[in-house]
Amino acid sequence: MPVKDEIMSLYRSDMPRMRLIPAIVCAVLTALAGAMSGVYAGKIIGVVFLIAATSVFAALLFMFRRPFILASPLLSLAAAAIITGTLTAALTAFAYALPAAATALSAYKGRTKSVTVTYTSLAMAAYAVLIILFIFIISGSAIPSYDELLSRITAVFSSITVKSGGQKVLLFTKEAAKRLAEYVLTMLPAIIIVSVSVASFLIVFLFDLLARLFSFTSYLPERWIYIPATPSAVIFLISCTVSATLIPYHKADVIGYAAENIVYIFLPAMLLQGVRKSFSYFRYKGQIIIFIILSVVLMAISLSIYLMTFSYIGAISLIWASVRSRLRARHSGGDSDDNDNNSGNDDYHDGGYYFDR
Repeated sequence: MPVKDEIMSLYRSDMPRMRLIPAIVCAVLTALAGAMSGVYAGKIIGVVFLIAATSVFAALLFMFRRPFILASPLLSLAAAAIITGTLTAALTAFAYALPAAATALSAYKGRTKSVTVTYTSLAMAAYAVLIILFIFIISGSAIPSYDELLSRITAVFSSITVKSGGQKVLLFTKEAAKRLAEYVLTMLPAIIIVSVSVASFLIVFLFDLLARLFSFTSYLPERWIYIPATPSAVIFLISCTVSATLIPYHKADVIGYAAENIVYIFLPAMLLQGVRKSFSYFRYKGQIIIFIILSVVLMAISLSIYLMTFSYIGAISLIWASVRSRLRARHSGGDSDDNDNNSGNDDYHDGGYYFDR
């Protein structure tokens, strides 16, 4: 049967299983963290619990692979429902199951860390959309319009106060609060995607740490390192050019704001690559300390300059590595299709080597 063959194709005879006692402890911690993510839904601490539950459950699925651990999400859902008595908290407590499964399955099938982060992000986004739609259907309320969202966000910003001279004063005027709310709504796609991407990266990072802790790294792909795809670097640089051309001259329209959203979406990945690429040139302890000091000074002078500088370095390094490897392949008489097929390896990503040393 095709379904049975597909299931059996997931089995890897070379992998041992985690010991029972540590697995039970991790399953209990997963259930508790998941329940707390539902209890504190909508708060920062809830997000922390959600990331922790997802990473630990993904590690369990990867290293233990026994059916009883599937009870953890159900226990989280039940506990959150009993404690809070709300459907939203219960569904949030169950939210880690799908992205954890995506993380574990991607690692189990030998995918790169970049692909694993992408799968985790897609799973988180899919579950979030399903929760939102389900809640709106159950409650019978309509999805808020742009004007309703603008009014709510404006009210939030208008209510923010700061202490001045021993008294509380409003931080924003009504007009400033409305302009800020309009900008937030305009950048909402980037805010959502970046939040999901950063959370997914942290989940995979913690999953990797747990695999190291229990000595399972040999069953992950060699040099399991997050490296952005070269096309994303090209899109990032083009979007930066378009945004810098239109926004400062008040010519921002749909194209300008779309470009700005794309810039922010790819900014964390390019920043990570830029810092890592710059860091790779410093091999001695003294050089590394100087690099860190200069980075802190630049960040203190202007955070935006720091972010864009290292983001440009990351994007350009990815493109240059890809171009250089293709030139090498051409001079050596290699087949470019074979080079493209190697793009899944962490040592050779998107036609480019990881470090240019």
